Amino acid sequence: MTRELERLAQLLAAVRRRWFLTLALRTAGTAMAIAALPILAAATIYWLVAPAGTALLAVAVLTCVLVVGGVTLVIRTIQRRPDDRRVARFIEERVEELPGNRPMDDCVVSAVQASSVGTDDARAPFAALVVAAALCRLQNVDAASLVPSASIQRAALVGGAGAGLLVLALLAGYPGLTHSYETARLRLFPGSISVDVQPGNLRTPAGKPVTVKARLHASGAELARTQPKLTVTASGESRVVDMRAAGDGFEFRFESVDRTFEYGVSAGQVAS
Repeated sequence: MTRELERLAQLLAAVRRRWFLTLALRTAGTAMAIAALPILAAATIYWLVAPAGTALLAVAVLTCVLVVGGVTLVIRTIQRRPDDRRVARFIEERVEELPGNRPMDDCVVSAVQASSVGTDDARAPFAALVVAAALCRLQNVDAASLVPSASIQRAALVGGAGAGLLVLALLAGYPGLTHSYETARLRLFPGSISVDVQPGNLRTPAGKPVTVKARLHASGAELARTQPKLTVTASGESRVVDMRAAGDGFEFRFESVDRTFEYGVSAGQVAS
């Protein structure tokens, strides 16, 4: 009976691997596709509306909640690793679907149950007959015929499509993601941000242009999407303007300087 049990165990294991692989690929593809949808929606909002500050953080938090919630729901629907009894039932259903096969009459399930009977048990001879009868019915059946390679390939396509959509969503949402990260860091950890401003103190002839440049740093990394503001004070009056991205930082150009002024650069609570 030992050889028969080994053959039955090998068939069950082979079917289980192919069946679970198909299920895992489909589930992974579906989970990644569902995760991509809110990211794409957030990226669309970022490019069309250009939210900033609190609005940007709200969009980022809502996107994270939707992604985690959607993926969690999909993962919870995945079946656990099937035991031998479930695999046996699956084999019977698939065999009955093959052309020219008659109903299996629970013979594989019965064989799985019989395989647990010990050799010292009085039922061992009968259990051996049950296992042998099931293997006889499965003589021309293998794992590839029950879970065809075409099914695994289709599941792989679903997984690949989901992965591709997620990569596309991440690429589209990367600017908004980095901007959200910078905004959150600026709000929560302003002490970790430093502002580098040039040219600092400067004397220049009247009528000449002056360009003020600024760069934001956080732990050695550049904050390239947090737009700083330039505050200019002259003759007791102040004016605040947005600096524009230029090169690896931001700048504001005075086309012609006609008086002495003071200036400072700020981003949220951080100022030069």
